[in-house]
Amino acid sequence: MTQDATSLDRMRDIVVPPDVSWWPPAPGWWCVGLLLLTAIAAILIVFVRHRRATAYRRAATRALRQAESAVEIAGILKRAALATCARKTIARLSGDAWCDWLCLTSTLTMSAETRAELTTAVYGDDKSIPTPQLRLFAARWITSHQLPESAEHNDP
Repeated sequence: MTQDATSLDRMRDIVVPPDVSWWPPAPGWWCVGLLLLTAIAAILIVFVRHRRATAYRRAATRALRQAESAVEIAGILKRAALATCARKTIARLSGDAWCDWLCLTSTLTMSAETRAELTTAVYGDDKSIPTPQLRLFAARWITSHQLPESAEHNDP
């Protein structure tokens, strides 16, 4: 038997190249990663700013849970309002003007009983037990109030 150049004995398997490495990634993946990190950082910044801006609401809600008198609830509402609006606007409000401002800055309506309790609470004794309506109004106002367009804001 003679040896031919086309002999099957000389055939070898196909040489498969090694698997493509995952590292280092292609330049496009670097761009995608950079965009993803930028988006995560932006979301984190917005989240932190929102948490800081609404910290007074969480503090007022905690204080409201522990309030035992209408005087304390009136003080909590005043402090929450001072956290968002200029002192010169809030400090001068009392009585019906204060109740009107509270209603102006939210979509809530205040019952006559709650209005009377809130306007007289600051002049009453510290032992006056608040009605459930006052506590409910205060809780809802703290969580949902919005300043009117014409209000002066406090600078953080």
